[in-house]
Amino acid sequence: MSQSEKTKTLKLSKGQLCAHYAVVPFLLIMPLLTTYSLFQIYVAKNYTGVRKPYELIDGYLWIIPAIFFYFVQKRRLQFREIKIKVDSNTFKKAAESTAAKLIWIIKHESNDYIVAIRKGSLSTGGSWGEMITIIRNENKVLINSICDPGNIISIASYGWNKKNIRTFEMEIKGLIQL
Repeated sequence: MSQSEKTKTLKLSKGQLCAHYAVVPFLLIMPLLTTYSLFQIYVAKNYTGVRKPYELIDGYLWIIPAIFFYFVQKRRLQFREIKIKVDSNTFKKAAESTAAKLIWIIKHESNDYIVAIRKGSLSTGGSWGEMITIIRNENKVLINSICDPGNIISIASYGWNKKNIRTFEMEIKGLIQL
C-alpha cells in the first residue's frame, strides 16, 4: 500500500507543492509590506510614507484569505474514494474511455495506477488544465483531480475537477454493471 493510499492524500513533488500552494504566499505579500512599514515607523524610525500606523493595520486582513486558501488547497489534495471492487482490465477500460471523452493525456499507467492531464484553454471552459490521479485497490478506487501544478498557477478549474471525477466514476460503474 502506497503512502497516498494510506493517507488518502495526493503526494506532489516539492515544485508541484510550491505551485499548488502559490496563492498563499501571494496573499501574504500585503501583510509583509505592512509589517515592514510598521518596522520603519517604530523601530528604524525612518518611515517616509504618508499613511499613519492605524491606517496600515488593514494590510493584515489579507491573512484571512491566505488561511482560507491554505485549507482549500490542502483539501483539494484529498482523494475521493469510490467503494467498488474492480479488476485491472475494467479499471484501464474506464480510464481509457474517460480519457477519450474528456481529452485526457495519460502520462503514467499501470494495472493499479493512472496519472493523466487534461490540457486546458479558454475555449474549453477557462481552466488551465488538470492533473488526474487514480489508484485502484481491490475494494476501492481513489481518484483526485486538481489544477495541473505543472501549468500556470491556477486556483480555479471552472468545474473540470468535479467533471473529471464524476465522468470516471460513471464510466467505471457502467462497465461493472455490464
